[in-house]
Amino acid sequence: MSIQTCHTLNSAQKAMIHSLENRCKKDSPLTLSFPTEDFDFCLLSFDGEESLRSAAAFTSLGGDTAACSAFTDPDFRKLGYFSELLKEGLNRLPEETDLLFYSDGSCPDTLKALDALGAEYLSCEHMMELVPDGFLTQEPSVSPAPSRTPSLRQRPALSRPDAVSMAETVDGEGFSLLSFRSEYGEAFVSCQKTCYYFYGFNIREESRGRGHGKAFLNHVLKALFSRRPMPVRLQVSGDNLPALSLYKKTGFQITDTLSAYLY
Repeated sequence: MSIQTCHTLNSAQKAMIHSLENRCKKDSPLTLSFPTEDFDFCLLSFDGEESLRSAAAFTSLGGDTAACSAFTDPDFRKLGYFSELLKEGLNRLPEETDLLFYSDGSCPDTLKALDALGAEYLSCEHMMELVPDGFLTQEPSVSPAPSRTPSLRQRPALSRPDAVSMAETVDGEGFSLLSFRSEYGEAFVSCQKTCYYFYGFNIREESRGRGHGKAFLNHVLKALFSRRPMPVRLQVSGDNLPALSLYKKTGFQITDTLSAYLY
């Protein structure tokens, strides 16, 4: 067993990692990919025949935290390849560094390895998606009908379309960035080639639980689908139950769940 340390990867190394990743994805339906760019250092483990058996990339997240992304050939697991890479990686990181591992839960061997390490579950993130047809089948957003019984806690009328403003800018990669604002909150959307990506959605605390969030989100989605009917994607914390409920009621469905483990 030999270990190579890389701060950048050449085309041959990337090809070997890509082949390793494909073998892992053939064994388990992984959604994660190995980062071949934007890492601090990468460790590659070879056997005596110079065949790549395991690879691990370490990336600083600021402070005393780093992330580790690793793939090991399914036919060569439990033979110490990843253990040696982890030991070498920890030697190269500052002492007392907290190491984060991410898993989509699809590979039993990964979960067993995390358990063997004593890594603790930290949190999870859900990737959600709404396709245009899924939204168009929803009932149109309307103001709630007046209550038959007068109440001191009548809900105010929902956000009106003419109360929402939109601005558009272009990022360094040429993608349009849309910002929507109303008196109740704001939303930020990146227009990708094949989808819209929500990278920010916030409803003011005093406006939550009163129907304004759903009305505002419906308005933003209608504007997006009028612009071009593409899927809308977003990422939300598994602990954010109000946001999860809102997105599900609007038609979003969970497509992937990514869990973080702390070592």
